[in-house]
Amino acid sequence: MKPAIDVLIQRIQEEFDEAPGLQITVEEGVRFWALDAETCAEVLVALHETGFLIRTQDGRYHRAPAI
Repeated sequence: MKPAIDVLIQRIQEEFDEAPGLQITVEEGVRFWALDAETCAEVLVALHETGFLIRTQDGRYHRAPAI
């Protein structure tokens, strides 16, 4: 059973808040959060689309600077 995506989004957003220097790829996130690749990508893309995360050219996601 797949965890609710909004619960995962909140949990992973909190992880980035707690570790502001965290930079992670989808593949690393799969291992780090014990998710399947599709779910991990969905969460990271959702956080990117809201402006919470920035995606670098090499595919790493990191916290966007606070405004």
